[in-house]
Amino acid sequence: MNLPWFEKFAADLIQRMSSTRLHHAILMSGSAGIGKHQLSKTLSKNLLCKQLKQDLTACGQCQACNLFDAANHPDFYWLSTDKSQIGVDLIRQAIESLNTKSQLGHNKVLVIPNAHLMTESSANALLKTLEEPTEHTFILLVTHQPNRLLPTILSRCEKHFLSTPSVDQSLAWLQEQTQLHANLNPFDRDVDESLLNAFGRAPVAALESLSEENVLQFADFSRQLQAALSREQDAFKLANEWHSSSEQVIQWLQRYLRDKFESVSVNESGKYWSVVEEANTAALKVRHPGTNKAMLLFQLLIKISSLETECT
Repeated sequence: MNLPWFEKFAADLIQRMSSTRLHHAILMSGSAGIGKHQLSKTLSKNLLCKQLKQDLTACGQCQACNLFDAANHPDFYWLSTDKSQIGVDLIRQAIESLNTKSQLGHNKVLVIPNAHLMTESSANALLKTLEEPTEHTFILLVTHQPNRLLPTILSRCEKHFLSTPSVDQSLAWLQEQTQLHANLNPFDRDVDESLLNAFGRAPVAALESLSEENVLQFADFSRQLQAALSREQDAFKLANEWHSSSEQVIQWLQRYLRDKFESVSVNESGKYWSVVEEANTAALKVRHPGTNKAMLLFQLLIKISSLETECT
């Protein structure tokens, strides 16, 4: 997947790698959903390619590229977990792999896509490798929560903050991607600034939402919300329909309320801020096991509806 907002950054890193000036540990942070994981895969392929093109991008034809594309490169390690933490055993397994000789006689790359999930023990286990890496080894740490990383990890990495692309750049890319996949029904969606804003202006997150089937789409949420606020749709029934997407719905309701708060008069702002805080509380409650998510959504919808009536 081509991400134009990262092209210069990626080119600079590979240029430094080709002249042996690239730090062995790179920390890339930035908002979720802007393409950091895709970038780390592109960088990894470039680092592993044995026949880089003149523009220093992967050739796509050598043995290393073919193995990488087949997700079978023996010197590439993608450390991920479906759990809430990256345990010490996973880190130790990765380190053990890095300490062996490169099977293709070139670079070795380890990617930790959600580095903030490392426990203190797993982070400490990684420290020695960060301090004394084996030859031709690169470690890419990716996170949208760098504040959760230990200071000792941060101090041993070359740190890069990746900015969220501009609205114009993101919209142009989204429209290009949806046109490329126009034959796929899930991509047959409207792309506009409201969609982008719904996902924190993160274009990759917005694109992924368009490609998912059987999930609540933002356009449908917006239409249904307005129907509920105008009493054209039953709020309780809607809350039950939204039950399976409750966390995403509350995030969208938080954004809706914040936008309203910024646009109303000073006299009305206090009322909106009160409901904003209730939505923030709901965002925490909805994650707790046993929470009646439909009732939580219903209560929030009723409060927003009452507020809208009072302030019109």
